[in-house]
Amino acid sequence: MKPYEREFLIGRICNGYLIYRSRAGYDLNIHPPTSEQNYQSSQIYQEAYNRAIIDDILTEEDVTELLRKEGLWNYTNEQRVKEIRKDMDNLRVSIFRSAFKKDLQGRLRQNLRGAEKALTKLLYRKHGYTFATCEGYAVAEQLKWIIEDTTKYTDGAPYDWKDDTLEQVMHFYQLNQIQDKDVRTIAKSSGWRSMWSCSKNEGRVFNKTGFEMTDDQKILMTYSMMYDSVHESMDCPSDDIIEDDDALDGWFIVQRRKRDQMAKEAKADDIAGKHDGANEIFVMTTDDQQDVDSVYALNDPVSQSVVKGRFAQVEESKGKGGVKYQEFNDVKRDLQMEAAKQFSNTMK
Repeated sequence: MKPYEREFLIGRICNGYLIYRSRAGYDLNIHPPTSEQNYQSSQIYQEAYNRAIIDDILTEEDVTELLRKEGLWNYTNEQRVKEIRKDMDNLRVSIFRSAFKKDLQGRLRQNLRGAEKALTKLLYRKHGYTFATCEGYAVAEQLKWIIEDTTKYTDGAPYDWKDDTLEQVMHFYQLNQIQDKDVRTIAKSSGWRSMWSCSKNEGRVFNKTGFEMTDDQKILMTYSMMYDSVHESMDCPSDDIIEDDDALDGWFIVQRRKRDQMAKEAKADDIAGKHDGANEIFVMTTDDQQDVDSVYALNDPVSQSVVKGRFAQVEESKGKGGVKYQEFNDVKRDLQMEAAKQFSNTMK
């Protein structure tokens, strides 16, 4: 983003409105809705949704079920979405950890962009018909009402729609939404950081309460606080990492995994403390796979390897009478080591 583009967006976010040049050549301001207008627009949404239901328009849930029946969306697709998101997290972590290997970083970044495109394409298959649902219709009617009620002349007078249609202004508004990545670029820029610091010290940001802030202002404020927390962290990454969104996202993932691991270890220690001296502890769960996975995650990498090995032996023994506890490879190995240790002590 060029400096003049950044300054323009900062001005737009701080002032809150979007300038629209009418076909007649004069400017109009599209203002953010007030809290009262947001409340009224919610009523517009509900009324539109109810009309759509009466007219037998499908809901998002109906469309998803129809896609499943037609074989256009299924459990495999859901799992693929989870896998791609997991792969994207791992790629971000790899980008963070390969900060000094620019060639490798470049390849990883290409793979990440490819994964993002694959995810977008897959999700479009599921949500591409949302515009034709009750929810899509209600959102369109809500936005139409907001734009009609918040578009004004520069002197603050309501626009009378004599030179431009509502559809034209709505199209312009939707095309000119500020992208999340641009807000993030602004949040870490030195110019904004100084403004943000002064605003915090004065206790006034955008001269508004949280309820009065626009969505763009809230997002910019959230990112600004995020970068504050990064700089204040005891494990604060280098400036190069902070400037690289992919790498910094990788750093966040690493920090989150560390916290999750510490929480799991604390939980495992708590369970083990109730069964002091036990070699193995069995924890009952429901049939829900998420519950099973959460218990499995309590094991350290060595224990997880043991579990996988035992499952493999059980699978191999199907139809052959099963496997006795003493026949598990890890158990036999432990018994052999214990026997060798006792023999060694006897010989001393």
